[in-house]
Amino acid sequence: MDIEKLKEYFQNIVYSSKNIKVHVSNEFSNFLNLINDIPELADKKNKIKNCCRELNKILREYENGHVFKSYDLFDKMMHGLNHSLNAIIVNGKKPDDFLNKDFYRMRLSSSILSNKKEIFHTPISLRRKINSQRYSVPGLPCLYLSSSVYTCWAEMNKPNIQDLHVSRYVLDDLAIVNILNFTMIDPKRLFYRDKMHEFRGDNQMYIERIEPQFLIDAIILWPLLFVCSLKGSDKSDFYKPEYIIPQFLLQWIRTNHDLKGIAYFSTDLDTKNIDPFYCINYVFPVESDASEICTYLSNIFKLTDPYRCDVIENTVSAYRGVSPDLSHRRFQDCNYRGLEIYYEHTKYGKIEQYLQLFDAEKIE
Repeated sequence: MDIEKLKEYFQNIVYSSKNIKVHVSNEFSNFLNLINDIPELADKKNKIKNCCRELNKILREYENGHVFKSYDLFDKMMHGLNHSLNAIIVNGKKPDDFLNKDFYRMRLSSSILSNKKEIFHTPISLRRKINSQRYSVPGLPCLYLSSSVYTCWAEMNKPNIQDLHVSRYVLDDLAIVNILNFTMIDPKRLFYRDKMHEFRGDNQMYIERIEPQFLIDAIILWPLLFVCSLKGSDKSDFYKPEYIIPQFLLQWIRTNHDLKGIAYFSTDLDTKNIDPFYCINYVFPVESDASEICTYLSNIFKLTDPYRCDVIENTVSAYRGVSPDLSHRRFQDCNYRGLEIYYEHTKYGKIEQYLQLFDAEKIE
């Protein structure tokens, strides 16, 4: 398969537009033109075309006010993608599956957070405060985690760290968690040359290390990934069409009892300037509303107590620990006055190293 042609196409993709419906339609036309020039996809063209056509139709029906019909179309389309979806459904909890072994969560609070429940998902009794976000249905509590402290901070619109609390999460040793891992097929990862592999003498991009069948599945699923990665609305807008498909996907995995969450790259960070492995978000919807805190989620995750970021930053200003999990990760793609910046040297990396000093335990 012509890797360079794919790389050139995906490097020029624009994920932002004020007119989402028109932008999606135009980009799908460009994508299908690319597919026509790839012989290995000759027998997959109809499937890809159908996916693009259905996604256009879903957006159109939703904007015409036919919400239930729109979701029914989405559900049928997802069943048609089952075979390819299996390629990105990750079973288990190994670091190689999740790309990282530690997860992080932040919360702003003017008062000191005193226990783990205060930095877990929104309690059921406060569900009325849950608004619409990319992977957030109003009123549905979910546990949102990130692969780095930096991404947590960016997802919160980069607030001042005063009153900002952070906690480190890990999966329980006995947890079995199946997630839909969108990062596996995202161009940000497909065309990334990881520093760890460079150190081992492997100069190939991820896309050059994967099986041909996986690449075919990635291309089949790319239209779905694309419409889940769009942005363009102003923050003050109440209606954000770029949220339609991600919210449908979140509802869809809740009806699929084998899937417990979704992993996806942040749309708020430019991975040209930061290692994409730092930019992963996870969403885990609650399993039931029988109690304030979801029993399933509190059983599979362990976490540290919440700590104030400004206190940590002052405490670890002279901290010299080096984490093997961070040392190969590049923080910026360019040199700053001759110095290449690595994540463990930043305040975010130091906060993560500090949190390693404390045991993660389940909520009691």
